[in-house]
Amino acid sequence: LSEKGWGAPDSDVFDYAENWLKNQKQPFFAYTITMTSHGPFTNADNYYDNSNYDNVQDKTTRNYMNSMSYVDQSIESYVNYIRANFKNTYIIIYGDHTPDVNSGEYTQASFTDSGKYFEFVPLVIVTPDNKNYKEDKIAASFLDIAPTIANASGIPYSIHSDGIDLLGRIK
Repeated sequence: LSEKGWGAPDSDVFDYAENWLKNQKQPFFAYTITMTSHGPFTNADNYYDNSNYDNVQDKTTRNYMNSMSYVDQSIESYVNYIRANFKNTYIIIYGDHTPDVNSGEYTQASFTDSGKYFEFVPLVIVTPDNKNYKEDKIAASFLDIAPTIANASGIPYSIHSDGIDLLGRIK
């Protein structure tokens, strides 16, 4: 969406992705990046307002909460579209980093231990069979996404990864 740039509303990004997906030969791999979930969290103010956050004192935190509320709605709509139109599809949603938002009302999910910096970001996998699973014994990482996608695809592959197939753990 070069005409809208980095601040494109996610609903426009997902509309574009939906139109692109309609023309793809199956099987395919698609990757979509949300825009509104990135700082400085002021773009959503141009097209969305959730009054539930009006009482949040810190402006950056309020903007973040409003933006993420919009992102949640946009992702829900996109996931519903994918599930209705592409039945045998795995949807993997993850954050690439924590937001740079810290106030008395909100603290980002990160910490430093022994000089190493750790961040906790969301990772949600929606499977065609709707299995519910919560991993609470190991920490998943970005390294796990490639083997998870490769194994779920059922397409033979030959790659090396230090990650693991997260879905293989639930079978």
